[in-house]
Amino acid sequence: MPQFDTSFFVSLTFWSVISFTILMAGLYKFGLPPILDMLAQRERKIKEDLDRAEQARRDSEARLADYERRLKQAQAEAQAILEEARRQAQRQADESQKRAEQQATAMVRDAQEEMARERGRLRDELRAETVDLVMAVAEQILSRRLTAEDDKRLIEEALAAAQSGWSRRQ
Repeated sequence: MPQFDTSFFVSLTFWSVISFTILMAGLYKFGLPPILDMLAQRERKIKEDLDRAEQARRDSEARLADYERRLKQAQAEAQAILEEARRQAQRQADESQKRAEQQATAMVRDAQEEMARERGRLRDELRAETVDLVMAVAEQILSRRLTAEDDKRLIEEALAAAQSGWSRRQ
């Protein structure tokens, strides 16, 4: 093989170095700039993507902080609304209890007044009946002359009449 022959080795090495140099120069002149441009574009795109991702992360953090602030504010408002509802319910319960107590007091007072009127009416009726009975007894006594036995009998009759009249009314 000629490439392993030492007489051809120097010339072959020389032309190989020349060919390699021409190839490298051509690649450096025509192949390397588009590759470097492509790598620079890729680097710019990656950097832009990282910047956009960082901006998106900051926006997300800001939105999260805003959301948490709004959530805390909504919770505070809900707590205030619940507390106000509790106070209002307690006020209404207190007012209802107070009205019920006033009504009960008024009912008791009305019942006591009605009982007092009824007692007075019954007392007046009893007096009237007693007066009528006394008048009847006195009339009978005055119309005839009575003995001690007649007095006893008339008193017993008057008491029996008063007792039967009283038991009929109850």
